[in-house]
Amino acid sequence: MLVLLTSGLVVAGGLGGVAAQAVASSAEAPAEAPATPTESASPAATPAATTLPTESTYINEFYLQGLWQRFFEVGKAAMASCMTEAGFGFDDTSFDGMPPGLSEADQDAWQTAAVPCREERDAATTAAEAAYVPTEEERATALAFATQYQGWIDAMRSCMADRGHEFVGAVDMTLQAYPYPEGQQATGMPDGLSPEQSHQWKLDATGYDSSYPESEQSTWEASCGFVADAAYGGPGH
Repeated sequence: MLVLLTSGLVVAGGLGGVAAQAVASSAEAPAEAPATPTESASPAATPAATTLPTESTYINEFYLQGLWQRFFEVGKAAMASCMTEAGFGFDDTSFDGMPPGLSEADQDAWQTAAVPCREERDAATTAAEAAYVPTEEERATALAFATQYQGWIDAMRSCMADRGHEFVGAVDMTLQAYPYPEGQQATGMPDGLSPEQSHQWKLDATGYDSSYPESEQSTWEASCGFVADAAYGGPGH
């Protein structure tokens, strides 16, 4: 089982779970009537494998994505100190730091005091991240994961091309395939597909389209996600 640190997702379906979750959580409205799956645009040429950059800046930033909690704690401590100096309490266990049980007037006063303290929090978080230098071992770990994930994307792109689809994206600093889906778009899906093409794209990518009933689904085992997982680090591989 692989853990995608930045997204906070524990993906049981291997690296392909990123795309699968994006499709499953899609907010698309159901189609007015189930359409008969049709082929997407004409088959694309099988793309070449991608070579990741290995310069320090890229790998350092890539690795730092997995350390966000450490930097967040530094920023939170700075905000707590700022609020204390301003004469207000700070609850380390609450979402925004506001202590429970405050009156409405005290809540307003707390929020007013928190505005400059949040700026101190953000500055401390940024400074902690900027000052952190990953070790060679940490950089090697980041590069290995990035390389594995890029291999998964390349395998996904090749499999989808064989089925007449395009799969867009590459590894970026958040360990996701970009452009990242915003509500309706599945990870890796190109723009401009018709509803029928979109449905078939999702079936070939993950075996599932949340906007269609169970009778219109395929299976994970028949999907390109399964193929890519088998080649690049899915469970049991």
